[in-house]
Amino acid sequence: MFPVPAIIGDYEATEVIGEGGFAVVYKVLHIPTSEIFALKVIPKDLIKERADKDRLQREIDTMAALQHENTIMLHDFFMNDKYYYLVTDYCKGGDLFEYIYTNPRLKEVQAATVFHQLVSAIAFCHSQGIVHRDLKPQNILITTFPFIKVCDFGLCQFFNQKSNKMKTLCGSPFYAAPECLQGKFYDGQLSDVWSLGVILYELVTKHHPWPVDNIPQMMKCIQAVKYTVPNDISPPCVDLLHALLRANPNDRMKPNDILKHPWMKLATNRFRKSTTLPRLPAEVLNQLAMNANREASGEVVSPFSNKKLQSTLNSRIPVNNPQQKTNQFEKYLKMTKTPRSSIDCSRPSPRIRPRATKLKPLD
Repeated sequence: MFPVPAIIGDYEATEVIGEGGFAVVYKVLHIPTSEIFALKVIPKDLIKERADKDRLQREIDTMAALQHENTIMLHDFFMNDKYYYLVTDYCKGGDLFEYIYTNPRLKEVQAATVFHQLVSAIAFCHSQGIVHRDLKPQNILITTFPFIKVCDFGLCQFFNQKSNKMKTLCGSPFYAAPECLQGKFYDGQLSDVWSLGVILYELVTKHHPWPVDNIPQMMKCIQAVKYTVPNDISPPCVDLLHALLRANPNDRMKPNDILKHPWMKLATNRFRKSTTLPRLPAEVLNQLAMNANREASGEVVSPFSNKKLQSTLNSRIPVNNPQQKTNQFEKYLKMTKTPRSSIDCSRPSPRIRPRATKLKPLD
């Protein structure tokens, strides 16, 4: 962990709430308003490669463009000679992966409440021409259970009506759709739907649908869409799972239709609505919207063309000994000749989120 002053601009850092390979996240107090936020601090010397800069720019553009109650909101960003600083919503409940696997199995009404918010967020992203491409419980943060926000848009992609096919495999193979693993061109919206299905399975069973400790076997099960649903899961929920986890992408239920599914009625009036407004100045939002439109139309957008946009959210939860699984998956990718970007083959164990650490003012 690298040290930062206790006072950073208008923010007072109070606790370390997360650490990753690229950043440290602090709980901070916004001094003028006394509001609590998360501040991600990224050393500039770690963002040197073009891929890292592209991801950083895309993350900022997307978070600024998406104003939805169930997506992490960008409130402020700034920099100095050494660091980028990104101010976002503070989610005190940790991530959904940790919650699922360290608590008793959720009741279906609880699972439906969480899942309704998640699908609502992804439906909104798709309506704005954005696919996430890295949906997994680790990228879903909890404010106060059962209220959640989707985060980590670093691997997202823009699309339009003329061009919505993609080929690069990115994110976690544990949540990847069969067509992605096969190296085919895929529809990012429908691959997101597959990931939603895997997350729903975990929400209602507290287990992953496939053997995560055996990568080759897991790949076979995913491509065969072979999984078993416990007998105590309700028929409406089983029906929804089968509507999401389908081999043919075109047979999968669309997000707006998922929200109308009978099982989702369990979540009616059980999630709050937010009226939080964006804090970014209008000229910055306009610049971000221009970048998004240019990328969606196929034009290459130069990262960091605007100095105000030079910050990012890009940390990973640390994992224990992921190399063996990574090697197994790399062999699979070589066999299928699948293009890939930022593959995360780690399956973290729960309880790895670091404890909050109180800060002492630096001299």
